[in-house]
Amino acid sequence: MCTIKIGSVTAVESGGQVASVTVEGKAVGCSQIRASFTCQGNVISKVVPVDPGGGAWKAIFDASDNLVVAECECGGPVRVEAVCVDDPNCADTWKGELDCEEARRCEIKITSVMGTESGGQVTSVIVLGQATECSRAKVSFTCRGNVISEVAPVDSGGNWKAVFDAADKLAVAECECDGPVHVKAVCVDDPNCADTWEGDLDCEEARRCEIKITSVTGTESGGQVTSVTVLGKAANCSKVEVTFTCQGQGITTVVPVDPGSGTWKAVFDAADELKLAECKCDGPVRVRAVCLDDPECVDKREDELDCDVTTTTTTTHLPTTTTTTTKQGGGICGILSLAFLLVFASILLLIFSSPTNGLIAAGLAVTCLLVGVLAPAANE
Repeated sequence: MCTIKIGSVTAVESGGQVASVTVEGKAVGCSQIRASFTCQGNVISKVVPVDPGGGAWKAIFDASDNLVVAECECGGPVRVEAVCVDDPNCADTWKGELDCEEARRCEIKITSVMGTESGGQVTSVIVLGQATECSRAKVSFTCRGNVISEVAPVDSGGNWKAVFDAADKLAVAECECDGPVHVKAVCVDDPNCADTWEGDLDCEEARRCEIKITSVTGTESGGQVTSVTVLGKAANCSKVEVTFTCQGQGITTVVPVDPGSGTWKAVFDAADELKLAECKCDGPVRVRAVCLDDPECVDKREDELDCDVTTTTTTTHLPTTTTTTTKQGGGICGILSLAFLLVFASILLLIFSSPTNGLIAAGLAVTCLLVGVLAPAANE
């Protein structure tokens, strides 16, 4: 069974005139509502869908619906009728005085106009501002009679920013620092909502980009270059395009610049098809680093590739047997050495009986003693 209910009828007033009327309600068993709004005998109607989930519906009447023709007045009598399109017998009617609330007006303000100068020429102009009840601001910048425009979105905080540079043909405007400029900001949603600024263009020196390649190091394994690492530094640059060239083959990658330290790092390996470059350690290589924010900010380096060799060490734990071998003097020397005391006694007897035989025996005993005692010590 179809049921319809008109819940509320509210209007928005601006400049003493009704700018819009919103009718809200609920319906059951109906997919579309034809809402009719009558004021001063004039009727305007529109068909709106019913939310299939909650059954809510809303009809908004404004200038696009010829609301001005209805000649409505805040506090004046109005009549609203809601009829189900699926079932014309299912309807509701509301009569009463039109309750209005003041429309929130659009406001826009230019808060800052600043130029950037490089080499005696204006390279960019930044216009900042704020806006309420406005989604976009059209900003026009005039210098020496030349006009360039930019549409800037308004963020959730009500702030907007328009940047004019070479891409906007700023050079055509022939601006000069301390020279007269004219800026106008207009709300795209409401052309009557605007602000203007006139004055001498205040400029600040552009911070120049700087970039430097600090090192190029390769890693070698099995006689082949497995990776190349390029390190560098940059100032006033957010991203760097690094190109590594070896044997005529070039590989390119884009890396970010650390905002704190200003350092950047590019690593080329098998994933970058490094093998195609056929690099060799101590072979010639070429590296080029370009700041993407400023293509004229470049550094180049040509050198022989210095490599760190990657080695793999394998340790095997096996049982260890320690053998200690002691060698004794052999032959007659070993026997005489062991019987030295006995021989020495015999020598004394021989000396007294035959001096010549005694000397020979004594020399032989001493020699064997030295060989038999000292040789084993040397082997140890």
